[in-house]
Amino acid sequence: TQRLTLAGGVTWSFARREVGGTVAAASNYIVLSPRVCLTWRPRREWELFARYERGSEPPTVDDLLAVAGTPNDLAVRWTPLRRQRADTFELGVRHPAMSTHSVFEVTAYAANRRNELLRQVDGDGAAVGAINAGPTRHVGLETALAFQLVKGWCKWNDVEVRLAHNWGVSRFAGDPIYGHNRLAGRPAH
Repeated sequence: TQRLTLAGGVTWSFARREVGGTVAAASNYIVLSPRVCLTWRPRREWELFARYERGSEPPTVDDLLAVAGTPNDLAVRWTPLRRQRADTFELGVRHPAMSTHSVFEVTAYAANRRNELLRQVDGDGAAVGAINAGPTRHVGLETALAFQLVKGWCKWNDVEVRLAHNWGVSRFAGDPIYGHNRLAGRPAH
């Protein structure tokens, strides 16, 4: 309708990670990612939306390969990892600010992740490989402001400025070792 929109879709993808040489190994990843969005416009200048999306990402070859051993006897090994998956829920509001050429948006989100890929380092900061974490939860608030700075003679040469800020907290969700601690390397802002 003019005020209510329901949209959805699904993405299917296949990824193969393969290396040869001294470490001959391969992994296949099949991903099915659904999404749905409900948008309501109670007035012409306001838009409220709710979204659900399942995202998935296979590990990179860098994630799958790890260096192991002592400094005098280093070896490269293949680490079988699962793809990471996130079920993300968003609620937000969008409103044109001051003119029809600017938009302000606020979105709250929560993502439940499974098998999140975490890169590990040793005491000296050297990479030692990646692991799949237990369940993790990411929650936060995103704000954005976009406005047209220069109106060009066609839509391809307009100059638009976009400002965005994201506040978020990423925590383990009842991990047997890390409990509900925050994930390292993820600043709140």
